[in-house]
Amino acid sequence: MAKLNVAIIGYGRSGRDIHTKLLKMPPDLFEICTWTAMLNGRR
Repeated sequence: MAKLNVAIIGYGRSGRDIHTKLLKMPPDLFEICTWTAMLNGRR
């Protein structure tokens, strides 16, 4: 099965700590391609 390419939008505490870790847990299912944040300090 091919990996599903995903992007994390809003790289705050939840995006960085919670969602990123969950998406990395099944490494054969998801490929995190990019992430972005609205605040310049988090880009």
